[in-house]
Amino acid sequence: MLVELCARNYETLDGLVNGIDGILEDFTKTISKSLVWIHFHNPQIGHNTQIKNLQIYDKFPRLDKQWTPIEYKIVKIQIGRNPSHTIMRIQFPNLIRCNMHYTSFTRVDF
Repeated sequence: MLVELCARNYETLDGLVNGIDGILEDFTKTISKSLVWIHFHNPQIGHNTQIKNLQIYDKFPRLDKQWTPIEYKIVKIQIGRNPSHTIMRIQFPNLIRCNMHYTSFTRVDF
């Protein structure tokens, strides 16, 4: 399934930036992390992230070491003008692509 990293740059020094395409390969969950695994067409993209997460590849033998783990991000968003009114947004910075449609924040393909 083709996905596109969207909404925010995930890790710019590692090439994980808004708009980069890859293939969604797998999902995993450990006690501390929920991850989606993306295979990027350029092997340099996500390479540093792969190295930082080598121990996870050992826990899940089905994972290919060319797949890059993407963890969800937590973003605190202020609602209105009062700084004490906030919500926590938890999401993976990926979206599925097929035919292009636009929503309020992201491009979605069906």
